Amino acid sequence: MESLESFVSFEIDGRLFAFSVKDVLEVLLDRPISPVPRSAEHVVGVINFRGSAITVVDTSVKFGLRKSSPEAKRIVVVVQFSWQGKKLELGCLCDAVRRVERVNVLEIQPVSNFGTYYPPALLKGVFYMDKELCSIIDVAKVFTIDEIDAAQQALAL
Repeated sequence: MESLESFVSFEIDGRLFAFSVKDVLEVLLDRPISPVPRSAEHVVGVINFRGSAITVVDTSVKFGLRKSSPEAKRIVVVVQFSWQGKKLELGCLCDAVRRVERVNVLEIQPVSNFGTYYPPALLKGVFYMDKELCSIIDVAKVFTIDEIDAAQQALAL
């Protein structure tokens, strides 16, 4: 019996990425984002999500790709992850959301240390979707607690 895992696939700067569906809370379209003064370059701002302010990051900047255009349609994938026993929520800006893809876990390959634009340690693995390579983002490794704390402190100013 094959073991399947589900992923939400999305595009950043023409590249295909995915989060485990277990990590995704919601996909938001054109939600107003309030800027946060003196925040890191990849922190776009904050949004109201279910009554709480959560940080939104420009995922393309975080991965060393081109910065998202302010005029671009803003799609925010809200993810949740655990860090030191705390549940944290974060919004990730992306260019487009493709679909939920069910993947046989045996088809998920390790990340090569060569030929990637971003640190392989930030990824859980890769798989092919419609003949395109899709990189699975490890949410807990990409967004550090220091970055989240910095954004929350900037909000308090």
